[in-house]
Amino acid sequence: MGAVAMDENFLLDGRFAINLKPKPIYAVSVTHSAVVYRAIVVPSSSSRSSTSGLAVGDDASHPSAGQSTPSPSPTTSSWSSSPPLGSSISISDTVGCDCMRGKKESDSVAAYFVIYSYTRSKKSTKSCRKRETLTLRFDNCSTYDENQEEAQRWKAVITSLIYRRQMPLAAVTFFPPQKKLLVFVNPFSGPGKALLIFQQEVIPVFAEAGLLYHLFVTEYAGHAREMVRDMKVDDWHGIVIVSGDGLIFEVVNGLMERCDWAKVIKMPLGTIPGGSGNALACAVCHHSGESYLKKHVLHSAFIVAKGEVIPMDLVAIDTCTGKRLYSFLSIGWGMMADVDIESEKYRHMGNARFAVMAVIKLASMKKYRGRLSYLPCEGERCRGSSLPRYTKKEREVGDQPGVEKTPENNFACHLVSDAIGAAGDDVGVPTPLLVPLSEPVPSSWVTVEDDFIMVGAVYQSHLAKDNMMAPNATLNDGIIHLVVARGTITRMQLAHIFATLEHGFQTSDENMEIIRVQAFRLEPLTPKGLMTVDGEVVDYGPIQAQVLPSMARVITLHAADCPETTQL
Repeated sequence: MGAVAMDENFLLDGRFAINLKPKPIYAVSVTHSAVVYRAIVVPSSSSRSSTSGLAVGDDASHPSAGQSTPSPSPTTSSWSSSPPLGSSISISDTVGCDCMRGKKESDSVAAYFVIYSYTRSKKSTKSCRKRETLTLRFDNCSTYDENQEEAQRWKAVITSLIYRRQMPLAAVTFFPPQKKLLVFVNPFSGPGKALLIFQQEVIPVFAEAGLLYHLFVTEYAGHAREMVRDMKVDDWHGIVIVSGDGLIFEVVNGLMERCDWAKVIKMPLGTIPGGSGNALACAVCHHSGESYLKKHVLHSAFIVAKGEVIPMDLVAIDTCTGKRLYSFLSIGWGMMADVDIESEKYRHMGNARFAVMAVIKLASMKKYRGRLSYLPCEGERCRGSSLPRYTKKEREVGDQPGVEKTPENNFACHLVSDAIGAAGDDVGVPTPLLVPLSEPVPSSWVTVEDDFIMVGAVYQSHLAKDNMMAPNATLNDGIIHLVVARGTITRMQLAHIFATLEHGFQTSDENMEIIRVQAFRLEPLTPKGLMTVDGEVVDYGPIQAQVLPSMARVITLHAADCPETTQL
C-alpha cells in the first residue's frame, strides 16, 4: 500500500466505514491502476450514510467480525478540482479478488469483497513482497442477493484490470470457467520438499488468484516427458513446474517430440523453485525484477499468478549418437559438468552442493583438450587472436579484427525464425546453421583447439541463485553465451571469479571470457569426461547446437517492452 495522487478517472467509487468503528469514513475508488482510499471528514448528520464497511490488514481472515452500518441509500464520493493524496493498492501488485458471505447469522444480509495483493517496500525495487488484503463490506441493500450483485460488479471491474481485459462496467455476476494449468511436481527433486512447497506456499497464492489447476506428481524419471508427449493439449492453458531444472528439460523435450510440436511448444511454461539449482526460476525472477535470494517461492508463485507470457529461446542440440535434444538453459563440459553431476551425492544440501563441489574441483584443476568452433553473433569480436593456439582454419578467419559480415552472419537469426515458421507440424525443427557432425563446420566459423578447464554454453542469466554466469542474457535475446575457461587460468583467478558469480560474471582476464554466438560445435579430444545438457548427462563426444529464437513461451512479469507479450 502506498500514496498516490488520485488524478485518474474513477471506474468505481463509494464511501465506506471501517468494520469495527463507525468512523472515520473512507472514500474508496477504483482507477485503472489502483484501488485508492483515504479517510474523509463527514458531517455527523451523514456519517452513517456509508454503503459498506472496510477492513485493511496484512493477514485478514474471513471477514465475519464486522458490524453492519445501515444506510438509507448509496452515496458516491466527490472530489475537489485538486484531488488529495491517498493510500492505495496497486493493480500491478494484486493477484485476485473474491466475493464471500459472512458466517454469522446477524451478517446474513451483507456481502463481502476481498482484494488480495502482494506489495513490497518502496525503499527497494527488489525488496520482498508481503501479503496484504483489503476487505469491503456491502450492506446497503436490504437483501444479500442485491449486496452480492454489487460486490460482483466490483469483482468484474477489478478482475478485468488485473488481466488487462476490456469489460463493460455494468454488473457482471458470472465468470466462465478457465482452462486449467497442468502442474507437475517432482517430490524427489533437490532436498525432496517440492510437494510440501507447493501445498504450503503455492496453493494459497493460486487460490487467491482464482487459478484452476490439475496436480500431477511424477513417480519416476521421464514420467513428465511421457505425460506431455501423449496429453490432449487443448485441455490445458499452460504448464507449471514445481521442481528443479531437470523436470523442465523433460517437459520441453516431451513437447518437442510430438508431431504437433510447432503448436504445443507455444504453451506457456511457469516455474516454481523446488530443486537444487532452480536456474530458470532465478532467471525469470531476475528478468521480472523480483528477488530470488529471499522468498523465491512466493515471488515465483506471484509471477505465475499475474500470468504475463513472453517468448523464450530454446537451443537445438545434436549429440554424437545422432540424438536431437532441446535445451532451455545450458550445455556443460569440463569443470562445469563435473561440478553439476558429481555434486549429486550432496543433493540433500540443496543449492549449496554446487559450491562444495566447486571447491573440491578447484583443488585439482583438471584440464580437458578440445576443439571449439563457433559462429559469432554479428558485430561480436572474433576471439581467435587472443587464444594461444590456432588451427589452419582459425588463421584464415580469426586473424581479422572482426568477423567478416557474410550473409550467414547477417541473417542467421532471421533464417532460423523464418525456417521454423515455415515448417509444418510433421517436419522436424529446421537448423539451417548446422551441418552434420561428420562434416567440417562452415568456413565462416572460428575454430580453436586448446586445453580448457571448462566450456559452457549458457542462454539464461543464471545457473543457480548464486551463479549469474551470463548477466547480460535475456529470455529471448537469440544468443548463446559461450563461457570459456582456458587451461592457462590460475586456481586463484578461477576461485575469485567463482566467488563473485552471485553478482554476475565479470572479468577482463583473457584466460576466461564470454563469447556471444548463434551456433557452435564442441569436439572433446580428452577421451573421458562428462557432458551435460540442462544439468542432465548426455553421451560424451562431439556436440553441436544452434539457438532457436523465441521458440517457447515462459510466464514472467513486466513484459510491456516485449511486442509479443500475451496474458494467461
